[in-house]
Amino acid sequence: MAATSRALNYGWRIPGYELKGNAVTFPKARAVECLPVAIDALQADVELAELAQLDEPDLIAPFVDDAASMGRAHLAVRPSEAGWVLEHGAVEAPVRRKERVELGPEVLAQLEAFAAKTYVPASAASRAGAGAGAIDND
Repeated sequence: MAATSRALNYGWRIPGYELKGNAVTFPKARAVECLPVAIDALQADVELAELAQLDEPDLIAPFVDDAASMGRAHLAVRPSEAGWVLEHGAVEAPVRRKERVELGPEVLAQLEAFAAKTYVPASAASRAGAGAGAIDND
C-alpha cells in the first residue's frame, strides 16, 4: 500500500482522492485523469477504485478494454451509489461495447433526408469565398 500512497501523493497528482485500506476513491472524478490512475492503482496494491460523480462514464469501456488487451489488468466495472467502481475480475456489465447496427429502410431514409438538408446547392454564389484560400497550398 505504501507504493500506491507514494504514487498518489507524488506521481499522479490527483487532488482530493481518499485512500482507505485497499480502496481509493476519487470524488468528482474526471475520466481522463482518474481512469488511468485507478487502473494503475489496481495494478499496484489497491483492490477497489471508486470514481464518484464521473464526468464521462462512456470512457470507462475504452480504458478497461485497453488495460485488458495489453494484459495489464482484468477489471470488473459496476455502478455504485456515488458513481462507478473498478475492481479486479472479468469485465462485466454495465460496460457495453457498441456493436454494429443494421438500419431499417425507414430509418436510413430519414437520416438521408436529414443529411440532405445540410447540403448547399452548387452555384456561383455558393462557391464564392469557399475553401481555405491561400492558406491551404499543399
